[in-house]
Amino acid sequence: MQIGIVGTGLIGGSIGMSLKSQGYEVFGCDSSAEHIEVALRRNAIDRGVSLVEVAKLDLVFVCVSPSLVVPLSQEAYGLKGELSVFTDCGSTKSEIAAWASSKPDFVPGHPMAGHEKSGPSFATNWLFRGAKWILTPNKETSSGALDLVETFVKKMDAIPVRLAPETHDRQIGVLSHLPHVLAALLVESRKSIPSGDISAGSWKDLTRVAGVDPKLWADIMISNRAELANILEAFTANMASVQGLLEANDRKGLEKWLKDIAVAKEKQK
Repeated sequence: MQIGIVGTGLIGGSIGMSLKSQGYEVFGCDSSAEHIEVALRRNAIDRGVSLVEVAKLDLVFVCVSPSLVVPLSQEAYGLKGELSVFTDCGSTKSEIAAWASSKPDFVPGHPMAGHEKSGPSFATNWLFRGAKWILTPNKETSSGALDLVETFVKKMDAIPVRLAPETHDRQIGVLSHLPHVLAALLVESRKSIPSGDISAGSWKDLTRVAGVDPKLWADIMISNRAELANILEAFTANMASVQGLLEANDRKGLEKWLKDIAVAKEKQK
C-alpha cells in the first residue's frame, strides 16, 4: 500500500509521519521545495514526487488550503490510477462535497486536529491521536473507498465520524472558526491598555490560536463565510445582551446568565 500526500505542511506531514512509522511507503507532492526538503528530513515522506505520480498511488490525502482543494483534487482525480482512492483534509466541506458527489473514489474529510504553528517543522506522528476525523460521504461514494479511508484514519489513532457537509460546516463554524475570530479580537483589544504583562492563564488559554498563518486562516474563514457571518451575528446579539446587563447594573441578571452558562457547559461534557 503506497500513500500519497498533496501538501506536506502540518497536516500532510503529520499524516506522513504517522503512516511511515507504521511501515507504509509515503510520497509527497508540494509546490514548496522547502516543505519537501523539511518533510524528507523529518521522515514524513520517502520521496518528493509530481502530482502525476502521486495521483496513481493507492490512497491519496489532499492537504491544502480550502480554496485549493477543488482545483488540485480535480486535476489529481483526472490522473488517478484504476484503484486509487482520494480524500481531503479541508476545513470546510460543502464545496468539496458538492464537487465529489460524482466522484465515487473521493471521500471528503476533515481531521479535527491542528496546531497554532504551521508547516512540516511542527508535524508529529501523534497529532491525530484521539481526535475526531470527520468524513462527509454521499450516496455515490464507493463503500470500498469509504472503508479504506476509515481504516487509515483509525491507523492514525483518530476516530472517524460521518456527517452531512452542511452540518459539519455549521458546527465547525462555532467550534473552530469562531474561536479563532475571538482570539484575534482579544489580542486586538489589548492595544487599548498600557503595555506590560500582568496576564494569567485565562488570557493565554483564550488567545492561544491568535497569530496563526494569516493567509491560511483568511482562506478558511472565506470558505465558510456564510455560516461564520450568521454565527457572528448571533454572537454579537448575545454580547449586546451582556452589555445591557452591565449598563443596567443588573447583578441578578448577570448571576442568572453565568449560572445558565455553567449548566450548559456541564451538559456539553
